[in-house]
Amino acid sequence: GWVSGKLEEEKMRRLIRQGFQQVEAHVEDGITSPHFVSYAGATDNIDRSVLIGKKNINLNIAMRHHSTEDRTYVTAASPIITCEY
Repeated sequence: GWVSGKLEEEKMRRLIRQGFQQVEAHVEDGITSPHFVSYAGATDNIDRSVLIGKKNINLNIAMRHHSTEDRTYVTAASPIITCEY
């Protein structure tokens, strides 16, 4: 999905963390920048997972701003996002 305009990095982090809380997931790792935030983690509510390093990951949520369209896109996947976002 998407929202109109550019969300600040802190707002994207907060929204993604709320998404993790909604499915009782915990964040294991993440990448942030002013235009992009991606968190990966795990929840017992999803059966399958992948082992990344020494961590089981089964939820990945990312947000990024697309300047040409002036939209902030949200991408979520399980166990991880495997396409460009």
